[in-house]
Amino acid sequence: MNNLSILCKSEHQEYGFIFPLFVKALRNDCHPDNARWSKINDLYVEIQEIQVLPQPTSIHQNRLFDEPWWQLLQTVKENILNTDPTDERERRELLHEWSFTLKQVRELARKREFLLSETKQIIAAAQTEVEQKLRPQVTAESFDTDYNL
Repeated sequence: MNNLSILCKSEHQEYGFIFPLFVKALRNDCHPDNARWSKINDLYVEIQEIQVLPQPTSIHQNRLFDEPWWQLLQTVKENILNTDPTDERERRELLHEWSFTLKQVRELARKREFLLSETKQIIAAAQTEVEQKLRPQVTAESFDTDYNL
């Protein structure tokens, strides 16, 4: 195992994964006026965002994250979650894109026939997340209580 592999895949029992700690130490050691600090900081922020992604619950589920269907699902889901539709047309377009993506994801996953129950759970969780984001916003109306009929 070479040093990069150790750095990226190793986990310390007490402190967690080594790579984020390494990048954080680099960032903290580099002066903010240094041109490299910005790049190191951007990398550190990306690592922090990646660590928020759902982690596998079983050894076999690690293999799911390398699957094309999972990568497609995550990419489109993140794009939609990071988009704020400005009107009903845009919201419907995102829903259509999501529906089309789910069909593709299910077809790709079905071809692999690997851990079907975990696959279904992952797709269902992503679907719930996106549907909550794209649910039409309902605004409660307020009425003037002093208004006389």
